[in-house]
Amino acid sequence: MMKKNFRFFITSDIISQFGAGLILVALNWYIIDIYHSNSLVAIVANINVVAGMLISLVAVGALKHINAKWLAISSYCFRIFFIVLALVLFKLNLDKKLAIYLLALSGGDRLEFIFSSIQRYFK
Repeated sequence: MMKKNFRFFITSDIISQFGAGLILVALNWYIIDIYHSNSLVAIVANINVVAGMLISLVAVGALKHINAKWLAISSYCFRIFFIVLALVLFKLNLDKKLAIYLLALSGGDRLEFIFSSIQRYFK
């Protein structure tokens, strides 16, 4: 039987991934609407994928030395930081492309930290 905290962890991650998916859809829609650039959509998708691959390498190595719970919490904090920084950039009309790239990074890092943490949880 699963522990209660683990069920909360999985439920919160499902909600978080749904939100990350909505951010990516909205981001692509925004790029097409404002910039009319398919190449920028491709760059955002590549940033998301490459960030995910790089983070997975870091996460697997880090889990040997760091507590899985701490790693998952720090992943949430990094994601929140990227999203808040992007929102500030959008709000102040500073650098909208940088904000777009930060949002792409925020979606790419999340999944790999969680899967690595779950793998470590079951060992």
